[in-house]
Amino acid sequence: MHAVLLGASRGVAHYALLALLAKGWEATVLLRSGAFPAKAQPALEPYAGKVTIVKGDASSEEDVKKLFIKHVDVVITSIARTQALTSGGTPSLSLRGFVLDQPVVCARSGLVLVCVLAELRISPRVVAVSSMGIGDSHGAMPLAMRILYPLAISAPHADKEGLEYMCPRDTLREVVIVRPAFFTDGEALGPDNTKADEKLRTYTISRKEIGRWIADEAVQGDKWANKRPIVGY
Repeated sequence: MHAVLLGASRGVAHYALLALLAKGWEATVLLRSGAFPAKAQPALEPYAGKVTIVKGDASSEEDVKKLFIKHVDVVITSIARTQALTSGGTPSLSLRGFVLDQPVVCARSGLVLVCVLAELRISPRVVAVSSMGIGDSHGAMPLAMRILYPLAISAPHADKEGLEYMCPRDTLREVVIVRPAFFTDGEALGPDNTKADEKLRTYTISRKEIGRWIADEAVQGDKWANKRPIVGY
């Protein structure tokens, strides 16, 4: 099995990559720098020859096309937004929360991906990492989260909403929109402690856990195909 990953230099897509490699998958990843960060390389050493790196940008159709030289079973997109910094190197804030240096990077990359798949006339499953609180999932959040999210992360949420719009279930043959709870950097607690449902009421989930969950639950099978599960503890 072969996966293409966008945003796999770190975070959720990186953990999903490691989980898939451990299951025997091969992967092609798009990296702007053309290499994984130094701290990520030791974990990848056991899988030498299983990962193909393409240097490029997810907002470029020409770069994204290079990912599909051979058959692809699933595409995982988890593009990370970064915060714009002040001259002192601290995150820039506004009355609507953190300011992003690329405010529509997720939506733009989603549009590029869909256009490339249409042009190449291929239809792998697409797993897109969005966020809890988008669209009809807002009402499922605990009250504290319903208050916090619009105040603190309105810009990232607007971008993720754009991503979901660009990956419609009536255009892609199979798409799983993963809506994680509020991210932590803790260790994965495992399947017995992880819940998923389109109306799940939850607070947090670790990035490692979402990566594991995607590899275990989202890339194959019918359970979550063309659904938008909220995933959390």
